[in-house]
Amino acid sequence: MAVIPLLAFLTVAPAPPLIITTPLVMAPATVSSAVMSPPFIRTTAPRTTETIAVQLRHGGRVLWSGDLSRASDGTASFSQQVRESRACPDADPRTGTMGTRFTTFSVSINPDYPNGADSARVSIERTAPYGDDKDCGGRGASSTVRLESRVDLPQGKPVTLEGEGGLSVTLTRR
Repeated sequence: MAVIPLLAFLTVAPAPPLIITTPLVMAPATVSSAVMSPPFIRTTAPRTTETIAVQLRHGGRVLWSGDLSRASDGTASFSQQVRESRACPDADPRTGTMGTRFTTFSVSINPDYPNGADSARVSIERTAPYGDDKDCGGRGASSTVRLESRVDLPQGKPVTLEGEGGLSVTLTRR
């Protein structure tokens, strides 16, 4: 029996040269713009800082009153969370169950492009216990009131926005 070297099986014949009989013609590239980005807004006006007096009320009660500073092209916001606990009279004395109630509120003032320096987008929100949760043993229900609006804020003139359930905010641009 003859032994054939293994290398004899691994030799490869060279490929024939590639012959192109017609000239290659490339189709012109087409570009589609499926995604459009909004134009970058630039202003020639110098950036300034302004103060806005804010008074947030709910049901006639003042929740927060103070000043917010913001750049003419920036945002100013305030938020607060109040957590209160109290002993529940009907609670099991072995577990010492406490009633917990959360109340949150927030104010946000943003520039309103391209409507000018006096225009702003304002958002206010208040979340508070609802129904049975006002007392101990509630189901953790809460109610949220939110108001979003575009508004003109003229210098020195108070502007009041009113939402549902007695939620309101008064803004004065100084």
